[in-house]
Amino acid sequence: MPGTKKPRHAHRQRPMNIPVTKGLVDEFGMAMHTSLAILEHAPSMDAFDAVGRCLNVIVLALQKKKLLAHEFMPTIQSGVLAMQQIEARAVRSQLWHATALELVPVKRAVLAAEYLLSKFQVFDLYRAMQTLKVLHMQDQQLKNNNATLPNEENHDVH
Repeated sequence: MPGTKKPRHAHRQRPMNIPVTKGLVDEFGMAMHTSLAILEHAPSMDAFDAVGRCLNVIVLALQKKKLLAHEFMPTIQSGVLAMQQIEARAVRSQLWHATALELVPVKRAVLAAEYLLSKFQVFDLYRAMQTLKVLHMQDQQLKNNNATLPNEENHDVH
């Protein structure tokens, strides 16, 4: 019967699978290693942020790759935890420096991230970068909202 035929759904295009090329691996790796060298020898908040962004992109891209995540996530997470420790101290002291012990897990995380780059598709990295942008904007909005809220200490309730 012609009246019982299911309606056709619009064709949804899938993203193309484009492997990460050696050139992109080299460029991304150079950005990570340069930022890490600056963090080690001439620490700054910019170098810290650059290393953190690179590691965050890899962590977000790994969420779709369960087998790789199982093997490499502990190494990358230890680097992220070391970065959080460096940041906590920097917020307290306003000095962006890392100790040799803190740099060891960060260096291992960067090496793992560089190895993993060739295991991703370009779209995996693009999606991770876009997600990171959205998370950053949400974080900024939250900080702005908290900054504009009145302090409860300043209001006396009678």
